[in-house]
Amino acid sequence: MKRAATGAAAGGGRAAPDKRAAAALPLSDNFQAGDADLEVHSSDGIAFRVHKANLLASSKTFADMFDATSEAVEDGELPTIELTESSATLERILPYCYPRPVAPWELDLPSGDLELFGALDKYEIWRGIEAVQAAMVH
Repeated sequence: MKRAATGAAAGGGRAAPDKRAAAALPLSDNFQAGDADLEVHSSDGIAFRVHKANLLASSKTFADMFDATSEAVEDGELPTIELTESSATLERILPYCYPRPVAPWELDLPSGDLELFGALDKYEIWRGIEAVQAAMVH
């Protein structure tokens, strides 16, 4: 049986749906790495195949989530984390977990960027927070 790592320890996630439901989720266009070792699910049902090491290195909150939930999964299955953020939010914050250039942030306040900044703050993704702060200065 597939067991899911959840973000409950950090208040950011919930138990994964059963294996049949998880397998049916569409993949993010930008996060579907063939060598991924973790699958993150958005609140609107999109799967993000990511590298756990990148999330661990860029976010203390993700690191704490993994420490609290290091459960086993079946062979060939990726551990999953269910997050409360939408796919649109995850598409914007996950690039800040990877060591590659990210386009400068263009603020769109007061609409959606407050939610994005909240997610960056919640997961303590400092590189993204710094990008937002730099955009506020310009």
